[in-house]
Amino acid sequence: MISLFAFVIGCGSNDWQHCKDGYGLNNDDQCVEVVDPSPSTEESLVDDPNVEGDMPDECSDGADNDRDGWFDCDDPECDGAEECQDSDADGGSGVDTAEVEQYHPDGYAGARMHGPDTNNQVENCLECHGADLNGMSGAFPETEVNCNDCHEGKEEWKENCTYCHGGEENSTGAPPREVNADDGESSSTWTFQVHSVHVADTNMKTGFDCTECHSKPDDVFTLGHVLQGDDTPERSEVNFSGGLSPEGSWSGGTCSDLYCHGDGQDPNGEIEETAEKRECNDCHPYEGDPRSSLRRMSGEHELHLNLRATSSRPSGCAMCHVEVISDYDCLVDADCIDDASLHINKVNDVVFDPDVTPMEYDPTAQTCSEGGFNCHGPEPWNHGGPGGYK
Repeated sequence: MISLFAFVIGCGSNDWQHCKDGYGLNNDDQCVEVVDPSPSTEESLVDDPNVEGDMPDECSDGADNDRDGWFDCDDPECDGAEECQDSDADGGSGVDTAEVEQYHPDGYAGARMHGPDTNNQVENCLECHGADLNGMSGAFPETEVNCNDCHEGKEEWKENCTYCHGGEENSTGAPPREVNADDGESSSTWTFQVHSVHVADTNMKTGFDCTECHSKPDDVFTLGHVLQGDDTPERSEVNFSGGLSPEGSWSGGTCSDLYCHGDGQDPNGEIEETAEKRECNDCHPYEGDPRSSLRRMSGEHELHLNLRATSSRPSGCAMCHVEVISDYDCLVDADCIDDASLHINKVNDVVFDPDVTPMEYDPTAQTCSEGGFNCHGPEPWNHGGPGGYK
C-alpha cells in the first residue's frame, strides 16, 4: 500500500470518542484540554503546518483540520480569515451547530483526521459512501457526502498519484508521503530514501516506472491498493515481477537477486538502500582493469578490451557499443554514456563503430559478421564462455 493522505469520510466500526466541553481530540485520539493558541502574527500561521487556516478554505470547510477541538470560525486560528469577518457576533462560524445524529465527530472531514484512518484501513469507506465514493443514501448524513465536492478542482484525484503521494521531490509521486505524514515532512521519515533516484532520468539510465518494483494500480479502487483488498495498509508491497529483475527480492532495506546492480550476466545484484552512488566499476569491469576482472565478463570482452590501439583501430567500449558510448577517451564515468536508454536495459546493444569496421552483430546467433579491414572474419562471441544480457 502506498500512502493516501487527503481522502474520504469512512464508515464501519466506530472507535472515535467525543470529548466534554472545553476538551478536544489530539493526534493520539485522546481528549485533552483545548488551549487557545492565540497566534500573534499571520506569519506564525503560515510557518506552522498544523494550524487551522494554513491552507485555502480551511476556515470554512466544516472540518477540524488541526484536531484541536475547534473548527472553522470557532477556531481562534481563523480569527483573521476573510471568511470569518462576517461571522456571528460571538465569533462563531454562523453554521447551525445544533446536535444532529451523525456517525463521525464534528470536524472529521478534515484531511488530518480522516486521511490517516483511510490509509490505515480503520474503516471501509465504500460501505457508506458508495463504490465510486460519490455518496449514497444511508443512516447518517455523512453517507451522502461526495468526495469530489471536497476535492474541488481535483476531479481526477482518484487516478492522480501526486494528489495522495505528495510529490515533494518531483512530479512522479515518488517518494510518497508516509501514511500519516503531512506535506513537506522531513525526507528522513520516508521509508525508501532513494525513490527519486530510481524514477528520474540520470546520465546512467532512463527513469524506471513504478512497475519496476511494484504492482502499479490504475486508481484508488484497484484491488490491493488502499481501499479494497489491501492486507498490509502500513506498507507498500514490493513486486519485481514486472521489471528487469523478476527474481529480485526486498528485505530489511536490501534488494537482492537483481539484474540491476549486478554484473549484467546473472540476477546476482545486491545493494542496500543506504549504499553510495554507483559507478561503472561497481557493476562491471572497465577498460584498463586487471585481466582477472575482465575475465569475469561475458564472451570475448577480455580479449577485445586488451587489444592494443593502432592508428587505424582504437581500443575501447565504443568499438562495439558506439551508440551507447562513442568517446574512446572517456573512461569510468557515467557522463561517458551517450544514450542512457541503451544502458541498464537487459539488451545486448551491439553496434560497431563504422569508422573502425563494417561488421554487424547477430544477437540471436551471437556471432559477428565478416570484419573486413581492421578486424577478424566471422566469429562466435562466446566460444563456449559465459553468455549474459549485456
